[in-house]
Amino acid sequence: MSTTDPFREIEDSIRRRAEREGKAAYLVGGTVRDRLRRRRPQDLDVAVEGDAVAFARSWGRERGVGVEAAEAFGTASAREAAGRRALRVDFSSTRGERYRHPGALPEVFSAGIEADLARRDFTINAMAVPLTGPSAGALLDPHGGREDLRRGAIRMLHPRSPHDDPTRAFRAVRFALRFGFRIAPETRRWIGDAVAAGAFAAVSGDRLRRELRLLFAEQPPDRALAALAREGLDRAVAPALAASAAVRRRFGRLVRIVSRVPAERRFHAALLAWGLDLPADARRSIASRLGLAGEAKAELSRVSGDREAVDALLAAGAADSEIAAIFRSRTEEEALAIESALPPRHAAAFRRARRKGARVRLAIGGEELRRSGMAAGPSIGRALDRTWRARVDGRIRPAEELAFALREGER
Repeated sequence: MSTTDPFREIEDSIRRRAEREGKAAYLVGGTVRDRLRRRRPQDLDVAVEGDAVAFARSWGRERGVGVEAAEAFGTASAREAAGRRALRVDFSSTRGERYRHPGALPEVFSAGIEADLARRDFTINAMAVPLTGPSAGALLDPHGGREDLRRGAIRMLHPRSPHDDPTRAFRAVRFALRFGFRIAPETRRWIGDAVAAGAFAAVSGDRLRRELRLLFAEQPPDRALAALAREGLDRAVAPALAASAAVRRRFGRLVRIVSRVPAERRFHAALLAWGLDLPADARRSIASRLGLAGEAKAELSRVSGDREAVDALLAAGAADSEIAAIFRSRTEEEALAIESALPPRHAAAFRRARRKGARVRLAIGGEELRRSGMAAGPSIGRALDRTWRARVDGRIRPAEELAFALREGER
């Protein structure tokens, strides 16, 4: 392990506390993996044999830091100063897991470090370094994780792994892309077996959506899609979500434009682009499968119709305001999905119209029109809408808004 670890003092405080309490404590998971790769750790993952929550609280009191606990799961976390930034310290009780059926949340039971490592997703995450006892500082690597790190392989621990928890297949894709590794051949075979067995049908929409959101937040849409398709995971999410040639072209265009939305929302833009060509019943099925609700569900339902409306307006050479008006009540994700389906010339016109619409903010409102003598009622809304469109199309200047709106109100 590295001798230049910037967080050694924090580790030492955990070790000293564990020794005083007679606890066995270990560095585990990503902390060990990152250090073996000589990467600066993003956090400290600590496993404790016994009550990790009670241990974390006693350590936190000693350090003067707050600890957030999830007692039902035997986990706790804290943030500690580490140089110029705060380091997250995660504590968990060593445990084993049982799965009653594929996709179910596991039943957890108290166990030692060997069982704790055996329950993990990949060999590169199934290593530990004891902080206490005669083996302190030595690497525990019962599943060959260090060798897989050297070879650049993402390997599950056993054939049932993607059946027990099918979301591990998505994490395998995400880790392989993140680290530039390959998914080991037997792991790819096990994932294929789980897909063929229908194991993914038991995974909740929330869990699927979370894994996809994490993947698309890290990777360009085209790379994420290609990696999912290689493992058959596109169809495992929903049969209609096959990575067709048209979808791949749209995702290639999304790479250039998706940076306009925050990373955690990029999957939604990709999902809307994915579903553009699908019939309404397929989009409803996808929304149900992924547990979409509210505006997210409404977007998937209407995006195809909005795309057809945009196609017709662009083909007819409509005014910019006609396009901009549609997207006054739409999200950026939907607009990006539609833009990804347009040829370059139309995409540029679409983008120009939306930008012009977004820049126009009327200086007048209904109160100004009422004070100027316009009767309250629907005519005020129509006059303001027509004034906004005139501004978008450059037919009036800002100083002309009130006079124009009053004239429109009389029509």
